[in-house]
Amino acid sequence: MPERRTDPVIEARKAAAGKLGFILGCLVAVIGFAVNAHRAPRPFGWVSILTLLLIAALNVPLGIGLALLAEKATRARPDDGTTGRRK
Repeated sequence: MPERRTDPVIEARKAAAGKLGFILGCLVAVIGFAVNAHRAPRPFGWVSILTLLLIAALNVPLGIGLALLAEKATRARPDDGTTGRRK
């Protein structure tokens, strides 16, 4: 199987999008934990805290995935230089 040649510009864009997605995912996870903790009934049990942490942790991979999807959607096509979906 022939190796795929990768463009260093595309690899740099992917790396930047992944890092930005991780940062945004962490930020949203902290905000989500705070909002859910504010709305949860008191006193907190260990199960409710564990649930809050797991729900908040789901935001990190979602942020990375959305950032990489946005990078791919805005990448210039090699044939005509435009961005977006193919016709």
